[in-house]
Amino acid sequence: GHLNTRIDRVTPLDNPAVNGPWVCNKARDLARMFERERAEQAMVQREVVDLDVAIRAAAELIASAKHAVALVSSWGSNEELAAFHAALGPSFTSFVKADWVVQPGERVEDDVLIKPDKNPNSAAARAMFPALPADVAQAIPADTDLVFVWGEGAPFAAIPSSARVVLLTSYQLPENTRADVLIPISVQTERNGHYTNFQGVVTGFEQCFVKKASVADAQPLFESIFAASSHMAGAR
Repeated sequence: GHLNTRIDRVTPLDNPAVNGPWVCNKARDLARMFERERAEQAMVQREVVDLDVAIRAAAELIASAKHAVALVSSWGSNEELAAFHAALGPSFTSFVKADWVVQPGERVEDDVLIKPDKNPNSAAARAMFPALPADVAQAIPADTDLVFVWGEGAPFAAIPSSARVVLLTSYQLPENTRADVLIPISVQTERNGHYTNFQGVVTGFEQCFVKKASVADAQPLFESIFAASSHMAGAR
């Protein structure tokens, strides 16, 4: 029943500019990461809704926010980062977070392939936005009334209890219940795009699975949220 619907093994794509014929163990772990239970339904106040309803709810929160902060994904593609920057960047004070961190017992770094940063597009994200500081309160002060979370790794405990949360996520995680609006988004294997590595080398990736219709691609999603929030702001 899982034939051609799941990842069983990750193998290297020969790329002389980056890795030659080799792949690190973290890449082999991608199968386990991508095969976690997925978030597949949009939700508003923890009630399942259609995707367009969640988009309007997110747009309403953005349009009415006075001090909004965005936590940007370090797994977003170059195209998605550019779309966020253009469409929603002006609405937020934005910071790049580490979506994925070193796991217990994992090798942190070596002299060949393994780097401390376990996220594929930190370089491109940090070229657009500053990194989330260690003192999260500097980025998310007490008067923050909206936090837009794109991807994993957000410090939910540091978000003021009075702040509303819009969450774009691919997986079913305990912190999803903190979201006022949750929109499920596709993963790398369900779309095309490019990443920029720590050396500045840009490499493409291609879709190999079809996402569910209830799951959004982040790039057009940002544009849809922007259009809806602009319409709401203009109507006031």
